[in-house]
Amino acid sequence: MGIDSVTPDEGSMRGGFTVTVTGVGFAPGQTTVRICGIDIPPASVPVNPQGNILTFTAPACTAGQTQLLVTTPTGSASTVFVYDEETLPVTGSQIRAPLMAGTGLIVVGALTLVLARRRPRTAAAVTK
Repeated sequence: MGIDSVTPDEGSMRGGFTVTVTGVGFAPGQTTVRICGIDIPPASVPVNPQGNILTFTAPACTAGQTQLLVTTPTGSASTVFVYDEETLPVTGSQIRAPLMAGTGLIVVGALTLVLARRRPRTAAAVTK
């Protein structure tokens, strides 16, 4: 009984992705996985007939390293799995707008300000 590789070996802390474990000695219908303190029962851990590949759906977990433990009737093996911290996606679009002379555009987060600079005008004297 042993683990050769885990694909992927890290994933989102949201879970919900498929993890594939390759190794030896996995028992179809009798293999459990424990990850992030959560037991995944044999019914949710399909094993191929050769007993060298299993898959499961990763549960949600806090970010960081956790133990991935595979257990069969003949023994157990473990390895490290890493849950990645969620990062906010960078989204947005490029802004293209014609600006008149003396006008400025300031983009701050979701707030956009257009500033117009006022210039004093001098009056021309008209005499008759």
